[in-house]
Amino acid sequence: NDKTADLGSDADRFLQAGIGLRVDRTEYHMHHKFAIFDRAILLNGSYNWTRGAADNNEENFIVTNNKRLVDVFSKTFEDLWQQFKP
Repeated sequence: NDKTADLGSDADRFLQAGIGLRVDRTEYHMHHKFAIFDRAILLNGSYNWTRGAADNNEENFIVTNNKRLVDVFSKTFEDLWQQFKP
C-alpha cells in the first residue's frame, strides 16, 4: 500500500485497465515476489519488480513448470487474494 503511489508504480494503470488489484493495508509488507502464468509456469526469486532492479540491482529468479511448485504458489496467491479483500 505504501508503494502504490511511487514513481514508476503501475497500480493506477492496472486499475484503469480493469485489472484486479489488491493491496496489503497492514503496517507490514506483503513481500512475496512471484508470478504464475497460465496456471502452469512459476517465476520466483529475489527480483524486485522495479526499474531500479531491472537496471541496477543484483537480482535472481527462477522459472519452472514444476506442477507441485506451481500448485503451492497458486494456493499462496489465492490465500493472499482473499486476505487482502478491499
